Amino acid sequence: MKSSISGLKHPEGAMRESDLWLFARMWEEQDGVVNVYLDPYEDRLFSIPKNRSAPFPETLIPKLFDCKRMESLVVDPAECCHSVILTRIKIFTEEALIQRGIVRSLGLFDQWKAQLYSVSDLPQIKETRNHLKVLKEDKLPEDIVDLADEIIATHLMSFDNQDNVFFEPTKSRSVEKLKLTSAEQLIKVYLSNVYNICELALEDLRSMIRGELLSGNVLNQMNSWWLELIETKVKKFLTQYNFDHNAIPDDYAERRPDSMVAIKRNGQLIKGILSEFAESRQKNQNGQLYVKTEVDLLIEGLKLEIYPVIDDYMETIKIILCDYLDKELEEYNTESFGRRLENESDAFGLKMKRLFEDIQLLERMKQLEDQNEKSSKDIVPVTGLIINIFIRCQMDLEQVVTLWK
Repeated sequence: MKSSISGLKHPEGAMRESDLWLFARMWEEQDGVVNVYLDPYEDRLFSIPKNRSAPFPETLIPKLFDCKRMESLVVDPAECCHSVILTRIKIFTEEALIQRGIVRSLGLFDQWKAQLYSVSDLPQIKETRNHLKVLKEDKLPEDIVDLADEIIATHLMSFDNQDNVFFEPTKSRSVEKLKLTSAEQLIKVYLSNVYNICELALEDLRSMIRGELLSGNVLNQMNSWWLELIETKVKKFLTQYNFDHNAIPDDYAERRPDSMVAIKRNGQLIKGILSEFAESRQKNQNGQLYVKTEVDLLIEGLKLEIYPVIDDYMETIKIILCDYLDKELEEYNTESFGRRLENESDAFGLKMKRLFEDIQLLERMKQLEDQNEKSSKDIVPVTGLIINIFIRCQMDLEQVVTLWK
């Protein structure tokens, strides 16, 4: 019996021309077509275009008798089953770690492996690493091992019920190896892998900290950011009251301003703003009923923008210091950490000490803000920075008026 190309079948449907590179035994050649057998029963001939066939090189024939070479050409169903078991054990183990509070969500290790983390994740990664170290080195809880054994047994039973095609010379070895699959061993291997992911993540984060946060530029950049933000918002605030920002020329000491009327109008506006704010602040401090001024609302808005950023930065520094001193974040204490860092002398230790000093400076800034204390020479809270702009502007206007009256 002879069939055409359309008679050939493929696991995914009818075979295409591009799928026809198969081992076959040629029976005859005629009219540009070769007739071949494609199965060992040789009960059916298939017609193949000659230009889509090629003779099997005799030099390859001896290699067909090499089991190791042939084994690599045949898909081992036992390996496929083992791969499925590995995936299922991975998911099961990760779910068990979540139930025990060691990790927060599925896929977290894949996220860390892809370097999707920040300094704020450092405590969690470090804590997870410590838990994994204990688990992978000690005997696993029996309930975890028993459940994992059930998962493996279920897959092996399903495998036995399937009509699997093996490479006969290695069938016994493959099946025996699969039957010896150990749940505890697979879990331990997975725990070692995710432990290494945590180690690499910690190493990467610490390297990032050394390269960026310890350079000493972060706080300076933040300081420049909030000063620029305050300047911009105050300028916008004054603009809505028709404040003339161009009234004072850059060379006002040598050249009279074009409009002294604009100078005086600006001065009266600033004076009224400061007077109204001072009166409101005084009533507040005395516990009297008061109405928030527009400046109060400006200050509140800027505080809501700036202090959360400062808080995040302080939290990041605390995480870094806790990691350096091998403490949990909950153990952070200003006095004890200050004593530990007081005698640091090497370059890295001194950088840690400077970070600690940054926290103290920022905490003092927030204290001055909350307690309405008088600002120091070096530390000025957001409210003070805003009011200082109004005061500086008033002084400049008064100086121009005095100079050109």
